[in-house]
Amino acid sequence: MVQAMNLKKLKVGEDDASYGTLVNNLATLYIHLGKYSEAEPLLQKAVDIIAKSIGTDNGQYLSALSNLAMVNLHLNKMDRAEELGTEVVNLNRKLLGNEHPDYAVSLNNLAGVYVYSNKLEKAEPLLREAADIIKLKLGSEHPTFASSLSMLGSLYNKMGRYQEAEPSLSWALDIYVKSLGPNHPNSIDALYDLASVYSNSGNFQYANIYYSQAFSRTMLLIYSYFPFLKEDEKLSFWNTQKNKLDQFYQFVLKYHDSNPEVTGQMYDFCLATKGLLLNTTKKDITESKEIKDIYNKWLESKNQLVKYSMNIESAKKSGINLDSLKNVISGYENQISKNSFKFKKQFDTTWKTWKDIKEKIANEEAAVEIIRFNLKSKSQTDTAIQYAALIITKETTGNPELVLFENSNQLENEYFEKYKEVVHSGLKLNPNMFQMERTLKELYNYYWRDISKKIEGKKIVYFSGDGIFNKINPKIFINYENDKYLLDEIDLRLVTNTSDVFKQDFTTSFPPDQEALFIVDPDFDDLPVAGERKQKEFSNSQDEELSYNFTDMISNGIPRIKSSIKLSEELSNFFKKFGLKPKIFADVNSSEELFAGISSPHVIIFGTHLLFFKDIQKLKEYNPSSKSSILKNPLQRAFILLKGAKKALQNLQDNENDGLLTPSEISQLNLDNTALVIIPYSETNLNDSKNYESIYGIQKAFHAAGVNSLIMTLWRIDSQIMTDFIKEFTNNFGIGLDRPTAFRRATQNLAKKTKNPSVWGSIIMVGN
Repeated sequence: MVQAMNLKKLKVGEDDASYGTLVNNLATLYIHLGKYSEAEPLLQKAVDIIAKSIGTDNGQYLSALSNLAMVNLHLNKMDRAEELGTEVVNLNRKLLGNEHPDYAVSLNNLAGVYVYSNKLEKAEPLLREAADIIKLKLGSEHPTFASSLSMLGSLYNKMGRYQEAEPSLSWALDIYVKSLGPNHPNSIDALYDLASVYSNSGNFQYANIYYSQAFSRTMLLIYSYFPFLKEDEKLSFWNTQKNKLDQFYQFVLKYHDSNPEVTGQMYDFCLATKGLLLNTTKKDITESKEIKDIYNKWLESKNQLVKYSMNIESAKKSGINLDSLKNVISGYENQISKNSFKFKKQFDTTWKTWKDIKEKIANEEAAVEIIRFNLKSKSQTDTAIQYAALIITKETTGNPELVLFENSNQLENEYFEKYKEVVHSGLKLNPNMFQMERTLKELYNYYWRDISKKIEGKKIVYFSGDGIFNKINPKIFINYENDKYLLDEIDLRLVTNTSDVFKQDFTTSFPPDQEALFIVDPDFDDLPVAGERKQKEFSNSQDEELSYNFTDMISNGIPRIKSSIKLSEELSNFFKKFGLKPKIFADVNSSEELFAGISSPHVIIFGTHLLFFKDIQKLKEYNPSSKSSILKNPLQRAFILLKGAKKALQNLQDNENDGLLTPSEISQLNLDNTALVIIPYSETNLNDSKNYESIYGIQKAFHAAGVNSLIMTLWRIDSQIMTDFIKEFTNNFGIGLDRPTAFRRATQNLAKKTKNPSVWGSIIMVGN
């Protein structure tokens, strides 16, 4: 498109309207990519060119102006968006008349600006006029009219005019159900909107009815459709669902005292949606050619079903019968499932509930789900954070226990700063242990005390974190009542989701003749001749800072971790004692291509960097032309650096085998029989409290790929200490302990040796 623009520019010049139209087209592409900052100057240029060349009373100018108004809305430039939106409305009225559907759309768009600006009274007449036009032109049973009703009802809800909101939204729901079906996303959104009205007006019983209906239908969408959506569609779906979840969780806070059963729905929502953006279809079906062919037909039909289920009108025009298509898909699934246990397991559409988990755990066990959500007021910008813990034990009756954290915002700010101080000070020479222990007792109160009251007497706790809890290790906290580390007080087992209790592996020894794969010291620069690298070398991580400077990595190269070579040599010899067969891939052999040929090695050790990023804008500064979904999906902003990673970091183009192993790529690996992955040099960047989603993303990705347990560090510790820890853990497992017990025993012994939680507290294990 840029080439076409340049050719047009040479041919007709910059002042020609046709060139301005091409500029508008390029900006439209940027809009679709979510690159609004780059689209804005292009659109302003297009508007100016077209206006100067052929005037403003034409469709070309109107198109560019409408795009410019929308971009300013996305950039939160409300005054400018309002000014442009008003001009678009006036021009539509002039060119098309006040009964044209496009004029109605411009009214709705301007009303949206007023809503975001909290000028609700100005939005109402525009929405009413738009609804009347659409009803007149398209009829009262058209889904577009339902959309207009929905916007009007949502406005009344924000304004507190609930008696007017309810009939408008009910009417919209009826139209959606009749025209699109009860399980269409628009129908489900209408259920959520009605539930919100009832919740805000104090009719909690009705709100609960509508939330329950919306929940069950959302689950059908998640399990039937979500894995087959494109990446941008997944992000859009999740952003919508996240807002709905926050809305429901806020309702639970109001209603759980009078109806505690809603905490069960809250738990089930959490089970189904945590890590949702990594739910996907796997690429590998290793059965016979006949089954592979059927699988491909199934996948094509499934994608077609998702496409047309989201657009009923398109299905009708194309002559697609959705019921017939579903029957075809069901037939394919039956054929594949009979011949592929992996397929049957992967696409099982049943989901676990909190009651299932209660039945699964033992008397001495508890399950804890942490949920982080936003508390939104009527103001668009007034948002607070709420952390909650949902707790299940064998004694749980009626509903999970709900624990609300006081001062939730401080968990990510003031209290996390204290946590960082403990870690940093503990890694210095001669740390002040008295001060550290005093702070760890404070942190116990903030992050754990209220949970401990609900799990008193339990020996094993399955703990699934969220938000800031993915950046901390609660085991280093000290109970102020008995001066015990949480490590010694209970057996805290980190999981990506408490439904993982159904996937526990109670193996207590290594099976014979299994591979242990080492990926160490990659050639990040991917130089033509191996061994000529001159990057800065890290031989001992105690000499490093606790975080990396992204700019420095781009300009000066990625530092080598030379100590990973010694770690791999020492551990490979040690593993042989337990019947494992080590394979070491170093330098130019530490590449992504390696994973295309591997099939479930028993152990994988990544002797390289694992980095996490939070800030999209900072990444864009280094790569303003990137189309990468990495920048959009918060669970994807984690990278295991392999051969060629320096160039890949500069480009971030979603290329396969580029040297950046992302969570999405990890989830596609064939690791169904891999028991353990170890990442001894991972760095979660303590200085950034907001990258917790990417930390969870890497953990969830390995779990999705089939890995039972992941051992990683939250910050860098001495390489030899990590080597010795892995040896002790391996020895514990080799002599008959299960992995969680072997890990806890090794951690306790390291704690006794170092007497420093800033050392042993870095190492965590996620999984069974």
